Amino acid sequence: HGLANCALIGLAPGSGLGTLEKRWPAVYYAELSDLVQNRLPGAAVLVFEGDWMDKDSVDRVEAAARRPFVRLRGLPLGTAMALLSLCRVLVCNDNGAMHMAEAVSTPVVAIFGPTDASAAGPTGMRDVLVQRTDLACCPCWDTYQGAIACRNQDRLVCLTSIKPQDVMQEVSLLVALSGGGES
Repeated sequence: HGLANCALIGLAPGSGLGTLEKRWPAVYYAELSDLVQNRLPGAAVLVFEGDWMDKDSVDRVEAAARRPFVRLRGLPLGTAMALLSLCRVLVCNDNGAMHMAEAVSTPVVAIFGPTDASAAGPTGMRDVLVQRTDLACCPCWDTYQGAIACRNQDRLVCLTSIKPQDVMQEVSLLVALSGGGES
């Protein structure tokens, strides 16, 4: 794919079936993909599609993005882990890709909304948690029911109020800490 000398930035917009409320909006992932490619010279975006449950989310990212990215789907676990290990950073929801990236020491920018980051969030020293801690309603994920109990008038404002520019700032910092440009 011509990515040998690129700084790879991974995105994992999925969260599995039944946990759609844990997903940062697909249009925000699309905007972030464009921002990465516009603001980080030599960067390329890899979008990880975990399985069939993530297809719809990645389809929406692809439809909204202005710049192309490499869409990775149907990868064996070992291949996905190897590719994650090559990324400078992975931006993700509360999902399995976050834990996979941590396992291969790739820093993550984890976007949490209704779920409890203290229970399932990133644990690496270079990981960044992006969550609205100023909202009294967060977290509202009911672990026992496997669903949210959002009572906010602006449903899922915990996710929709986190803007791509804010996440891009965290990505830029992590890329700078890892040595900048090329992989």
